[in-house]
Amino acid sequence: MGVVNASKAREKPVYRDESALFSAALGMHLDSASATDDLSIKIDSLGAACVIALFSRLTEIDLEWSTESDSTARFGPALLRELADVRETRAGEEIDGDVYTAVIARRRAIREIRCDGDLTTAADEADRDDREFAGVGADHHRAEYQVELMFALLLDGRAGDARERLAGSGFWKAAKDYRYPSEHRFHYADGLGAWADGDLTTAAGLLERAHRHLRRTGGGSAAYDIEDLVVSLARADLLASFGDRSVSVVNEVVDRLEDALRLTERIRQRWGVVSRSRSPLSVAFRRIYGDIARVAAVLTGRQAAEIGLRAVLSAKQTGFAGLMRAGRTHVPGRRLRNLIEQAVAAENEAVKPSLGGEDLRDTDGHLAGLRQQIVEVVSPMLADLVLPVPPNVARVIDAVGDRYAIDYVALPDSLDGATMWFRTLIEPSGAISFDSLVVGSDLGAFIGAVSRPGTRLAEFFLGDPDWRGLAAVLLPATLVNRLTAAPEQPSAELVVSAHSALSLMPWAALELDDGIRLVHRAVLMQTPVLTALSGNVAGAVTGPAVVQLVARSAGGVDVGRERRSWRLAAAVDGQVPLSRCSIGDDAPPVELTGTFAAALSETGWGFAHVAAHGQGSGLDQSLDLPGGRVSAGQALTLPWPASVLMASCDVGRLMNIDDGEPINFVMALLAGGSDSVVACIDEVDDQFTGAIAEHVVKQIRDGTVPLRVALRDAVEAFSGGPEQAWSLITAYGR
Repeated sequence: MGVVNASKAREKPVYRDESALFSAALGMHLDSASATDDLSIKIDSLGAACVIALFSRLTEIDLEWSTESDSTARFGPALLRELADVRETRAGEEIDGDVYTAVIARRRAIREIRCDGDLTTAADEADRDDREFAGVGADHHRAEYQVELMFALLLDGRAGDARERLAGSGFWKAAKDYRYPSEHRFHYADGLGAWADGDLTTAAGLLERAHRHLRRTGGGSAAYDIEDLVVSLARADLLASFGDRSVSVVNEVVDRLEDALRLTERIRQRWGVVSRSRSPLSVAFRRIYGDIARVAAVLTGRQAAEIGLRAVLSAKQTGFAGLMRAGRTHVPGRRLRNLIEQAVAAENEAVKPSLGGEDLRDTDGHLAGLRQQIVEVVSPMLADLVLPVPPNVARVIDAVGDRYAIDYVALPDSLDGATMWFRTLIEPSGAISFDSLVVGSDLGAFIGAVSRPGTRLAEFFLGDPDWRGLAAVLLPATLVNRLTAAPEQPSAELVVSAHSALSLMPWAALELDDGIRLVHRAVLMQTPVLTALSGNVAGAVTGPAVVQLVARSAGGVDVGRERRSWRLAAAVDGQVPLSRCSIGDDAPPVELTGTFAAALSETGWGFAHVAAHGQGSGLDQSLDLPGGRVSAGQALTLPWPASVLMASCDVGRLMNIDDGEPINFVMALLAGGSDSVVACIDEVDDQFTGAIAEHVVKQIRDGTVPLRVALRDAVEAFSGGPEQAWSLITAYGR
């Protein structure tokens, strides 16, 4: 039996990516359509091809396929040609079934044709006689055609014409006794038409009627979650567009956004790993979160701000979990890799439509058990990355505590896919604000510069950045006023959770006022996502320290200043031995045998200092150390001390991707147990970095200074020089 199963596993096709998978599926349906004379099979196959083609177009998946059919033809028109004479070519007992299939298939064709830009054909095909849907079991599909008609005419600028055509249908009045849930789509379409026609009051009433009908006839059923989500978002968007910011209207919008967010999380939970991956469906979820955030950003009040923050935190979780899974094959350590594989398998099982409520509860329990095992094997932070739970805003605010925190996120607009930027500010008082960023020329230049593949920040520095202009766009006025109003007060603690291109922003260099940099007034710490904050602010660095400095003569970097700061003697061959160094007293360093990774396995370390060449990305990001490279994947399985200083190129670099930050070396350390990590976000000059690292070591050796504070003091000391010399080394924490 095992041999048979192994053989079947080998025969199962494995696709390199979504493009290959969807292309293969499309080719199968097209070949099926061309190989049969059975009209039902033909139109069903072409209908499926329309769905795949449209989904791929919307999620920007490039399709390639090999098929006997004409691969240059659009599938929608081809399907319509097959459907043209369904009633005339079938007779007798078969007609009802074939007509029902045709109703479904034609709608798929119309949708693809509309999205392909042929609005006239789409509208004409959607404008059907009511009688075509009666008596063949297709009554509940009537509203789908009315929605398609409205969409096509709205996009064609003919809102008034659309409403007239809908008004001419008496279908739902005749079907009032059947109470089809799909009737809500008719009122939804009519509401969109009134909205486009400028009659906002009528539109609001029609959308409310659609929502009321849906919840009365289909409410509570998971099958209608997506429809409920769509109407909830439309109502929130419409009410927000009124411009009325009275308490009652804002509360109504907030209620609809709350509905939308609740439904989105419920759908995500039901679809499991599919929703929390880099799969095409994750694109749809990020657009939904973008829609929620866009509406929340124009509102006032704490409730709206909290909903905005919940939406963007969920969007960030999506990217983290997917990237963790995408790199799971590179994770060393059989137990951890098996746990991640089991999580993927369990959530794939949860996606199956046939799974009932009891089975889903069993799966949820299994996932909870796997999550707890990851907590025990590695850390709670890694468990949050692999199996995230819905974000809790109250817990995040508590974790921020007496600090300021700013969260940034880039999300796509559902209408045109354009990137929208959102910002959340949490103050020490617990106050929270949420708004959108207007990307002007300064920030746009930065995003454009660092988003090009292979671009280094050095190229951006050559352009003489306007640090004052960048600060004006990125930093909330409330925060800037606090930092500049009372220079005699102790520096504020500021946590920054960046995203996408802003992950490479040299935050310390931002200029608040003439000559006043952000690093002059704030102790900066970056964190991958605010839900990663534990609430326990990292305290003073403690010892002992394990120190691995790889000298240039050994293929490393210039470590002379760092070596002297630890009072380490260079070996005869120029190599600096792996050493145990004291913090808090004057005990001399002790040379260690073996490798750095082996030394970490010993208990009791409070600090680690590494200076070496770093390179790579994701879980393959690595440090060149004596005895071999140590990758970020390996770092996940090592017991790291509370504080780590890595004076190495790139290991703090977070690559520019739209769907969340990557799992890189720094995140591996934080997930592996470190509370505070200092690392470089790009290529750095050995001498500049060595000087800053030397300053940091001197500060922390008395055992009274936290690592982030020591870095702040070191960077401030060098901040009179070129920004590139001091702003590319940053502190991370959790």
